[in-house]
Amino acid sequence: MTQNGVWVGPDVEQPGSDVRFPPIENGLDYLRSVVGHLVKKSGEKVSARDLKYAVLHLQAAVEVLLKARLQQEHWSLVFRNPGVAVRSRFESGDFESCGTSEAIDRLRDIVGVHLKDKDVKVLNGLAKTRNALQHYGLAASGPATEAQAAAVLDFLKVFLDEQLLGTFDAAELVRIDKQYMDHIRIGLADVKSFVAKRMKRLRSELDEYSPRVVVCSTCCLFALLVDGDANRCHFCGIDWLEDAAAQVASLQGGFVAPQICPGCESEALVRDVITAYDPSSPVDLCFNCSEEFEGLVECRQCPRLFQPNNRGEDVCDACGQEDDYEMRNYYARLVAEE
Repeated sequence: MTQNGVWVGPDVEQPGSDVRFPPIENGLDYLRSVVGHLVKKSGEKVSARDLKYAVLHLQAAVEVLLKARLQQEHWSLVFRNPGVAVRSRFESGDFESCGTSEAIDRLRDIVGVHLKDKDVKVLNGLAKTRNALQHYGLAASGPATEAQAAAVLDFLKVFLDEQLLGTFDAAELVRIDKQYMDHIRIGLADVKSFVAKRMKRLRSELDEYSPRVVVCSTCCLFALLVDGDANRCHFCGIDWLEDAAAQVASLQGGFVAPQICPGCESEALVRDVITAYDPSSPVDLCFNCSEEFEGLVECRQCPRLFQPNNRGEDVCDACGQEDDYEMRNYYARLVAEE
């Protein structure tokens, strides 16, 4: 940190220093870079270039830190195919490692780390953003990217405290705090403050419509107003239009693809959507006509959803009318035969 009473900063910034980044410190260094790109002096705004490198370095930090925890369990777990892992190749770094989704699965299923579904969705969302940026180019909302980064940083801070920093002794922890964690914690607070202030400004626009305000798949905030027109995220500024149903179904997970709405007949109904009005009581919501439905059941004869008029009704009106028509024809043939 200090050289001859002059040098102040992480050792890795010292001129002429060797390249040495053990896994956890490598991830922490990426996070320090992320915060540096996202947190500016008062009055300065984050640039598109800042957001680009924040996304790239944040995804790098996620991969490094998740795999650092796998490595603590067993070095072979970081291989894409652990069954062919070779120790000498691991030590030389000459191998193909697993991706983010595989690392998450192994942490849950093999190591036994509890990862919340909402955190997994945020991590997978960042991986998609990074892949688009790295391979195809990215056009995205600046505020949405900052919100996504804040959510991932928040997860990683907890993950570090609970899973990784305990491997350092007391003296090392003091050094790690001074070099990385103090900077990261302060930066995270600033980024979260930005998101909170923006959401507070939007509250007046959204509260009136909270039964139809859902989580946006880009910023992961309750800011997408389902009005059947633009279906606009007020935080990101993105108009989802007809894509909103598929985006929300994909984000919230566990749902079938958007289905035919019994009200407007469009294929835009998403089941069990979590809304800002009451997150504990999901609703069936149409992203075309913006109607909520309760008590929908699937027709026994066709895949359509409908609201039963009577208890025990198991066919929709269309199939019921068809049954009536066929039954009338049947009796008409019987009468004709007599």
